[in-house]
Amino acid sequence: ATALLAGCARAPAPPSALQQIRARGELRVVTLNLPTCYYLGAQGPEGLEYDLASRFAQELGVRLEIYAVPSEAAIQQELAAGHADIAAAQITATHAWSKVGEPAAPYADVPQLVVYRRGGPAPRDTLQLETAKLAVRAGSPQEHLLSRLKVMFAPHLSWVETAPSNADPLEDVDSGQARYAIVDARTYSYAHHLCPDIKVGFTLPRKRPVQWVVR
Repeated sequence: ATALLAGCARAPAPPSALQQIRARGELRVVTLNLPTCYYLGAQGPEGLEYDLASRFAQELGVRLEIYAVPSEAAIQQELAAGHADIAAAQITATHAWSKVGEPAAPYADVPQLVVYRRGGPAPRDTLQLETAKLAVRAGSPQEHLLSRLKVMFAPHLSWVETAPSNADPLEDVDSGQARYAIVDARTYSYAHHLCPDIKVGFTLPRKRPVQWVVR
């Protein structure tokens, strides 16, 4: 028994995730094809999450392998399957994320804006949202926010979902398909030049924490 225990004690510990990344020489990051995350610009890959991931890979001394999938649900599947080391897509960790990875500390708190089209009725508070048609990107943190508002404060709240791969729902408001939308302040700043008639009605009281989720 003593010999067996001694043998067990000498068994090497399995390599950590960081050791595996350094051994393979590659950091694998899964994200979304959005202006705030990752996209191919005129000079090559761009986006806030791409910039952050590139710097982290350089700090580790490895190359970066970053790729986009269609939705947050697809990101969670990639992380759960071990295909990616990090999910970086302007994430606010929820219970669903905790099932597939470990949330990192938030690196930013992003204001949430309620926007409308110029010339239309300007929203001033959350009660107005109950009687209006809202647009939100399917599966986004803003949709989770609306779900919480519906349960806690506004039982008659409803919304329409844009495609998960859309950069934002501003186009739905701009085209008249929806009266209002809830978007990140970052998303608004990136896309406002494409929809100059979209204005900010008010900012929701609480900012949204943004973080990575790691395998």
